[in-house]
Amino acid sequence: MAQLQSGPMRLAEILEDAPPEASKARTVLTARLSELVTWPATRIPMHERHLAADVLMALLTTASVEVRQRLAERLSGLEDPPRALLRYLAVDEIAVARHLLEEGVGFDDSDLMTVIRGGYNAHCRIIAGRKNLSELVADFLIQMGDPEVTETVLLNKRARISQTGIDHAVSASQRNPRLIVPLLQRVELKPSQALVMFWWAEFDERVNILRRYAAERRTLAGELGAAFREAAVESWSDPEVRKALQVIERRQRNRAAVAKSPYGSLEEAIEAGHAGLNRQIATEMGYLAGVKPVTIMRILTDKSGESIGVFAKATGLRREYLEKLWRALRRPIGEPGASDTPFGRTNYVYEILATAKAQTALRYWNWSFSADSQEINTNSIDDAEDALLLTPARRNAALLFGRFSQES
Repeated sequence: MAQLQSGPMRLAEILEDAPPEASKARTVLTARLSELVTWPATRIPMHERHLAADVLMALLTTASVEVRQRLAERLSGLEDPPRALLRYLAVDEIAVARHLLEEGVGFDDSDLMTVIRGGYNAHCRIIAGRKNLSELVADFLIQMGDPEVTETVLLNKRARISQTGIDHAVSASQRNPRLIVPLLQRVELKPSQALVMFWWAEFDERVNILRRYAAERRTLAGELGAAFREAAVESWSDPEVRKALQVIERRQRNRAAVAKSPYGSLEEAIEAGHAGLNRQIATEMGYLAGVKPVTIMRILTDKSGESIGVFAKATGLRREYLEKLWRALRRPIGEPGASDTPFGRTNYVYEILATAKAQTALRYWNWSFSADSQEINTNSIDDAEDALLLTPARRNAALLFGRFSQES
């Protein structure tokens, strides 16, 4: 077989690669047309070049793989190739299409999306690794739902991904944990998305998320002092202002809840739960800590337990109360300093996390959990007419509870 090369298609090579049963006239015609379709507009009128491409496609059905490969390689360098011929070779067998899909400069987004819609997984994986992949094509590949293709897009440092594309990838990571690490490497990933992904991440990934994406809010809290003062003067009468400032303020515990609670503090509620932590006590713990019942229940039922360490640090619990809470949940302590036990990992999170960062994580979670329980009524946020205008809390809730549509 002649060695493949991207230079002129020499007739001797075409004849060598032609099937034995192919006529010499067909072989020569194929070779000559393959040359003409790659000529620039200065050498052949555009409409004649397109006519040559249309005739050539009929002949390529019996051309050898080597001939089609060589043609695809030559077309990959053209900025204005015959569009129909380009798409024809782009969906050819992968040995033919590979170089064209990897390096072809003549593709526009429509061409690439035509290939993707064809459902050719191997072709999609190659497209996912293309240089300068646009947001439109990257998002479309992710929404196809193939984990390997999605991972390739996420690992492609020169791909641009929209927030909707990242949302789809975050949602997919719940079913395919292999996507979590590539997602954590993307600059487009927002703290709200990362902190949602915490709930199905492994220990090392959870620590990474908490360290990198839980902001301390110092600048916001300092710059919004006037807003806090005005809200206090108005007795926090505006519910939207109250919700917004609750995410930013430095205090985590709910002082107003103490007056209504049978317990004088969060610590007292934990002490009461030591004899048996039931739903009523857990709910009171949530109110005292400034979170909704649905949030505290999710935290206390977290199998790995790291979120309990976040809760303890965010609410200012001393280490002894972290251990008391753990025992109230009837979980084994083991060696507190061990890194291979649930409590050891939870204690580690408690130790390394700054209070302000722990509060940020807890408030994002509370925001998302409460939004789901109160506001999400559609099967998917993509079903809503105002999908692009939804609040971050509702959008995060849809991701958290698997209601983010995987359809385009």
